[in-house]
Amino acid sequence: MHTEQIDSTPRPLAAAPADPTPRPETGTPHPQVMRRNGSVTAFDAGKISVALTKAFLAVEGGQAAASKRIHETVAALTRDVAE
Repeated sequence: MHTEQIDSTPRPLAAAPADPTPRPETGTPHPQVMRRNGSVTAFDAGKISVALTKAFLAVEGGQAAASKRIHETVAALTRDVAE
């Protein structure tokens, strides 16, 4: 039987280049995301919010969807990531 060693060391994700067009509200470049398939797309804070909500629901159960604490935490974390 042949067994192959797999390196499971976490590797940093490649940073996607920022869109050089400045955002009017801050004057900084629009952030972009490099997807797993290699394409580059605009950053979408809504997708971060959805992912965080799904993670909370997976850990705390479906009843957490109505929790004010969960909604406030997701909003704060999404803001932190987007800034």
